[in-house]
Amino acid sequence: RTLLSDPSVHPHILSYSRWLIGPSSSSNSQPTNNFPVARPIYLIRQHAHASLCDRLFSRPFLTLIEKNWITYQLLRALQSLHDAGVCHGHLTTENILLTSWNWVLISDVGCQHFKPVALPDDDPGLWIHWFEGRGDEQVKRESWVGHHHRGGDKKCCLAPERFYTPGCNEAEIQTELTPANDIFSLGCVLIELFLGGERALDLGDLMEYRRQGKDSTALPQTLKQKLDKIESSKMRAACKNMMSLDPSARLTPIEYLERLSSSSKRKDSDEPKAE
Repeated sequence: RTLLSDPSVHPHILSYSRWLIGPSSSSNSQPTNNFPVARPIYLIRQHAHASLCDRLFSRPFLTLIEKNWITYQLLRALQSLHDAGVCHGHLTTENILLTSWNWVLISDVGCQHFKPVALPDDDPGLWIHWFEGRGDEQVKRESWVGHHHRGGDKKCCLAPERFYTPGCNEAEIQTELTPANDIFSLGCVLIELFLGGERALDLGDLMEYRRQGKDSTALPQTLKQKLDKIESSKMRAACKNMMSLDPSARLTPIEYLERLSSSSKRKDSDEPKAE
């Protein structure tokens, strides 16, 4: 709360505003028999119009320029988050909220304090419990977005290095979140954004991709096919780099922003460069 509370520095981070303790509902406000009086506690934060996940399936559908605008905001938001020394840890389209005018607000920052950093690769139980999402929301969305959330076919936006093989060297198990983890998740989010809600990877796809090892640059066939659907060559290249198996190969958000916004060199050197 201290690091991210200034909206002028972090305009795209939706932090919890404050806790309010309400009055007692009992007429007798004094504790009896050493038991405290029950009081309601209210958690206050800004209202958002919709999550990015829901907005992708709402009419009118997002235009290309709106998707580019959302991408720009996500890169700036993630950079400001990392500059403050904070990693999100579970960036998905469900945790990205939008106002009615498509202003991006990243929510649920700080989940690294109660969600595990590393997960075993032979038992999906922990992933299902902490990262698959709440069942009631999934069921409601399945009724109208069947291809996005099918039973047993959930998307996974976690970086592959966060999974470990039980019995391996403890030094290989990640103990802290890194900015590179968020970059991989952002790549999944951007693919979903530009494909109109189609997920980048599910857990099975990610495990198959992870088994290739960091030295491999080959993408799974399903992921390659999805990247090929993105019209912009710059966006395809950015997403591909974001989802590199080697965390050290991933760039910072501001570097991706520079690559995506750079214009081709003009023939006339006297003509001013485009903003």
